[in-house]
Amino acid sequence: MSAEAPIDEADLAALRAVRELYEMTDPVPAGLIERIQFAVDLEDLDAQVARVCEESRLVGVRSTEATETRTITFDCSVLTVMISIRPITDETVRIDGWLAPAGEHRVECRSPDGKRETTADPQGRFVVEDVPHGLLQMVIRLSWQEVHGGTPPVVVTPSIMV
Repeated sequence: MSAEAPIDEADLAALRAVRELYEMTDPVPAGLIERIQFAVDLEDLDAQVARVCEESRLVGVRSTEATETRTITFDCSVLTVMISIRPITDETVRIDGWLAPAGEHRVECRSPDGKRETTADPQGRFVVEDVPHGLLQMVIRLSWQEVHGGTPPVVVTPSIMV
């Protein structure tokens, strides 16, 4: 038998056995394929990808309930994004954010359930409410063509769990 020989029934049986072995010992995590499709499903393939450069958690107590607020900072060559994620209900969070350089940039919070959009104020602050718990990715469309000319850059954050 040579490497150039066509695949026969014995080869297919061996491949099925290997697949079954991997399915039993190291299965694909539930939802992995959907998360990958979500992460790469962007209209703007020429977007700059920001990286997480800092993350912190703060636990506060109001009345009898403890709440945890996460703060994450993303950075790339044209923009810094800082967001604070605070649980509102068992199903949703509120995202308060700040953009630098400041400006009335379009902010889109993408999740598998859809997207929520807003515009930052002139100081770069924005709020997005009722964001469902789960996977989240932010897309920021900078509004600087009036000043710099050309097509404004698009910045995408890595997907995070909220």
